[in-house]
Amino acid sequence: MVSVKILLDLLAYGAALLGMIPLYPHLDRPVQAFLPVALLAGVYCDRLGRHPLRGWPVTVLSLLLFSAYALQISAEHVVQPVVHMLLVLLAIRLVAAKEGRHYLQIFVLAVFALVGATLLSLSPLFLPALLLLVSCLTAGLVLLTFYQAEPQLRFNGRQLRQVLTATLLLALLSLPLVLLFFLILPRTQHPVWDFLNPQPASIAFADEVRPGSLVGLAKSGAVAFRAEMEELPAGDLYWRGTVLNTAEGDVWQRRVPPPGGRERVVGGRPMRQVIYPERETGLGTYLFALDLPQSLAGIAAAQAADLVHTGGRPLDRRAPYQAISHFAGHLQAESVDRDFYLQLPASAAPRLAAEAERIAAQGGSERQKIARLEAFFRHQQLTYATTDLPGPE
Repeated sequence: MVSVKILLDLLAYGAALLGMIPLYPHLDRPVQAFLPVALLAGVYCDRLGRHPLRGWPVTVLSLLLFSAYALQISAEHVVQPVVHMLLVLLAIRLVAAKEGRHYLQIFVLAVFALVGATLLSLSPLFLPALLLLVSCLTAGLVLLTFYQAEPQLRFNGRQLRQVLTATLLLALLSLPLVLLFFLILPRTQHPVWDFLNPQPASIAFADEVRPGSLVGLAKSGAVAFRAEMEELPAGDLYWRGTVLNTAEGDVWQRRVPPPGGRERVVGGRPMRQVIYPERETGLGTYLFALDLPQSLAGIAAAQAADLVHTGGRPLDRRAPYQAISHFAGHLQAESVDRDFYLQLPASAAPRLAAEAERIAAQGGSERQKIARLEAFFRHQQLTYATTDLPGPE
């Protein structure tokens, strides 16, 4: 004989896990630590039949934690606080005493949590998670009707098989609706209506460049990040991630500029973006934003003098961040560390050194010398390509 309450407890924890797991990598560390503790505490209290957390303390604790995350909500920062609010409420509900309406609350919160995962994750595992959650929800609602009528009800083996068969049929009948939700909420890199949207750019990024390395920079086909922002022509979507500023032998790489330099953005107009990075994109700690980025929010970031933003470590979750850029602006140097930017590699190509001496010998101001240098490179008729490039196999 199996108690209807035990079955409801099992279904409630199963539904909660299906709602929590897809969101877990995107949560703040305190919430990540709180969820498994709450889950184990709930199982322990249910097993003993004693729940210290019940009545008005549950309501007060829920309101306090709810308010803490509600205060973080803004027009640009909605998803993360709401997701945290849902899971904190779900965790508290698991620890507290459970009666009929409490099971219903757990099922509803689990459904909303899984739907919230669609805003942060593009995993195709959403479909099986949704199918399992609908099955748990269907079985839970059926058992909840029995529980409301007789809380002490117990099923023998034959009765339990009959109930499970009925709930399975109900879950199968709901399958068309589940598939409809799957199509409405895109769960893969290529949603069914992706032909309505511009095709995403592909990764072609490296934190250093050397002769022949353009072969390795050919587009990988992976998506680095998605951006929610005002629509712009494709030709204006220039994303700033890193600036290579140092030559070491035949390698062009980046060093953090000295802190004494000062640059400011002149012109342009402010443009706000929400960036949704993908995991394991090979971008390292660099945080991309539309050129020229002025500030980032929603993530711990350091800003260098040349407006390159970096995080403390490579992104290991798809948590979005906000960026404000001055679109169509340009950098104006107020003070520059000339020793840093004008240092030469230990060896330079003789042809390059001779051309530099010829340009410098013509005299004039620095601006005039730079203009002659630009004219020299334009005269070379250099082209850029990522395919059919010479190089080893």
